[in-house]
Amino acid sequence: LQSLTNLVSTGGLTGGSLQEATLDDAGDGLLKINLTDAGIDYRMASAITQSIEVVRRRVDELGNTEPLIQRQGKDRIIVQVPGLNDPQRLKALLNQTAKLTFRMVDTSMPVTEAISGRPPG
Repeated sequence: LQSLTNLVSTGGLTGGSLQEATLDDAGDGLLKINLTDAGIDYRMASAITQSIEVVRRRVDELGNTEPLIQRQGKDRIIVQVPGLNDPQRLKALLNQTAKLTFRMVDTSMPVTEAISGRPPG
C-alpha cells in the first residue's frame, strides 16, 4: 500500500511531476483518494489529444490534403475539410465505433508462408 501512496503523491500516475490525486488516511483502515484540478485538466487534455489523432486518421481516409483538425476550448474538436462534397460521409466516418481485433498467432509457421496466405497445418 505504501508503494501506491508514493505513486499518487509523486505524480507517478502520469510519469512526471504532476500530482493527479491526493491520498489521505480517512481512519478505520479507509483511504480517501481525491482528484486534483491539475490531474483532471491533464486527463481531459490527454483525452482531447488522443481524440484528435483518431479523428485525423479517420479524416485522412477521405484523401483530402488539407483538413483542419484542432482543439476548440477545453472539451471540443473542430474539423474542417475544404472541398469535401459529401459532409454526410464525414459525419458517418466520425460516428463509427472503433474496433479492436485480437488474432491467434501460429508461431510454428514460417513468416514467409503466412504472408503468402497458406493456412497452417
